Amino acid sequence: MEFIREIRSVTGREVTITLPEDFKETEVEILILPAHRDVDRNDKNKLEEDIIEALQEVKNIREGKAPEKTARELLSEL
Repeated sequence: MEFIREIRSVTGREVTITLPEDFKETEVEILILPAHRDVDRNDKNKLEEDIIEALQEVKNIREGKAPEKTARELLSEL
């Protein structure tokens, strides 16, 4: 599964995302999380691990596999 991770500024209530030219998908799933720039490195690494785990759960669900955790459990870990 390919994903793009970027930190973007919010203007008003809008965020603009420019996709790479070689991006071929016609439908995307967007997750919006606040960027915490003042957290230490360990917290950033944990957040990245949590995001990867959540994406794996989404992939499992799409493949028809039973999720290991509920969405609420995944979100409570962030």
